Amino acid sequence: PDEVNVDPNHLDVDILVNDYYALKRIVDGDSPQEFFWDHCENGFYRVVNYVLIDGKRISFDVRSIGDNYLDEKWQKDILERRVEFRSGIYVPSEEDHLYSLIYHAVIQKAKVSETFVKVFRDIANYTVEQAKDRDFLRAKLDAFLDKHGYSMVKPHDKSVGYFINADLKRSKS
Repeated sequence: PDEVNVDPNHLDVDILVNDYYALKRIVDGDSPQEFFWDHCENGFYRVVNYVLIDGKRISFDVRSIGDNYLDEKWQKDILERRVEFRSGIYVPSEEDHLYSLIYHAVIQKAKVSETFVKVFRDIANYTVEQAKDRDFLRAKLDAFLDKHGYSMVKPHDKSVGYFINADLKRSKS
């Protein structure tokens, strides 16, 4: 935690697990009152949890296999291909990290944020123009999805966007 650079535009922790409730127990996650009525634990879709870390409530978005945040096969592959970041702490492979962020930026968001532009430049060496170009990013994403047999999926979580405006045949709900 002392080495993490926090982006002021993205103050939550995004995590992918194979068991939502196991992670919730491990981190002692607390479902926020403001999301009580549409939280997944009440049969709906919100997955945000607060976790107390060093006396501060940190927001965790807990994604799990089969929640349609990403293609289920891809979610399983991300966990299978994970790499150890530090003793006992795992992160996605660099390729999965890059393409999951591209997917998030062009399929789940209405526009590419400056945060993603920086990441795309750092990880993939894209130019600023390429990193901002939704068509360029979508072409890269389509090639990655085709290579692995993944599909675009509409997320169960209604708070997550789904801005698929071209090539609808690739999508599955």
